[in-house]
Amino acid sequence: MEGLQLSNYELKQRCAQMHFPVLPYQNAGVIAKENIPPGKMLEKEKRI
Repeated sequence: MEGLQLSNYELKQRCAQMHFPVLPYQNAGVIAKENIPPGKMLEKEKRI
């Protein structure tokens, strides 16, 4: 079934849109890969 398997990027985007954090281990991997400062994600979540 198409649409059920998302790439890490798509998963991150979906979670960001819905204001849900990505699973911790995946989140850490994304931050490490893209070198995103952890503070940026926290700032985004504070706006809810």
